Amino acid sequence: MKRRRRRARAWGEIWRHRYLRRGLAGVAGLAVIFTAHTLWGSVTLMERTQFPFRMLRMEGSFAHVTSAELSAIVAPYAAAGFFETDVQAIKRALEELPWVERASVRRVWPDVLQVTVTEERAVARWQGGGLVNPAGQVFDPGALAAEERKLPLLEGPPRTSTQVMGAYARMNEQIAPQGIAITRLSMDARRSWRLTLDNGMHLILGRKDGERQLERFARFYPGTLAGRVADVEEVDLRYTNGFAVKWRLSGNDAARRPGAKNTGDKA
Repeated sequence: MKRRRRRARAWGEIWRHRYLRRGLAGVAGLAVIFTAHTLWGSVTLMERTQFPFRMLRMEGSFAHVTSAELSAIVAPYAAAGFFETDVQAIKRALEELPWVERASVRRVWPDVLQVTVTEERAVARWQGGGLVNPAGQVFDPGALAAEERKLPLLEGPPRTSTQVMGAYARMNEQIAPQGIAITRLSMDARRSWRLTLDNGMHLILGRKDGERQLERFARFYPGTLAGRVADVEEVDLRYTNGFAVKWRLSGNDAARRPGAKNTGDKA
């Protein structure tokens, strides 16, 4: 009996030592992994400025800005390295260029800085200088090229470029089926409109129902005025049911000319 007890105690000691050794080994392994992880994190934080960009990748269609111009702006920021470069600051700096509508900047691991640029698209000129994009925003690129000087001219009170651009797009669409287009559109302080067409005609629209008045003009233009464009100086459309024509002749001759209509009060 005593022999069995001694044998059981001996086996107990053996198993206890085995489990103890295994437990210590497990704790030691966890400590090593944790320490290694901590050291790796510390090294990363200390050396994060040591990851330079090896490549600057630029995307976009460049007609007015050059890659050299963009690189000169990006380079000082990119010198901070992969982790420290302020991509939002680069974006803001690029969008300050007159011909840049918007820019996006992102890092591509491990050493690429990617820049995507969308250039402005000019559809008209604005009074006093500057160009207008399709959204009606005015930007000033400085001296205009020959092609840009041929763009339609828009005019209006301060902070109305968006409104004028919207009206220009709609009015141009109204008269396009007649083979004519607007070369100058002006809105005065009373919100009345004056248009110059590419055939030399000048139109006057009221501040109310201007687009309806232009629709009336487009409807009558082919049969009444298209064949006599050289004789027409101005068409006043500010009437309820008609329009008045100012001819490029003396007053007496103009009175005898057919086609002038004045069948209602001005709108």
